[in-house]
Amino acid sequence: ISTIDAENLTELLIEQGILQEGTKVRSFNIQNQDDKKMLQVDFNEKFRESLLSLGTSGERIFMGSVINTFLDAYQAEEILITVEGST
Repeated sequence: ISTIDAENLTELLIEQGILQEGTKVRSFNIQNQDDKKMLQVDFNEKFRESLLSLGTSGERIFMGSVINTFLDAYQAEEILITVEGST
């Protein structure tokens, strides 16, 4: 991709079949805490719907794909994912 940002990463995850069409990033922040880069990503309700539609192993693959994609793209150590502002 030409530019790495939360929206582009989300679109790539949709294209790969990880996230469902309609999943959107509501907010995205990068913070540095104790010499660690931490990401905060807030998705819309479609993210939760996707997650809840999967079984246990599907949830693990789903979350692992999202987490690893964002951590790798931003070279971050931690991530906090919320949906509509709730964990």
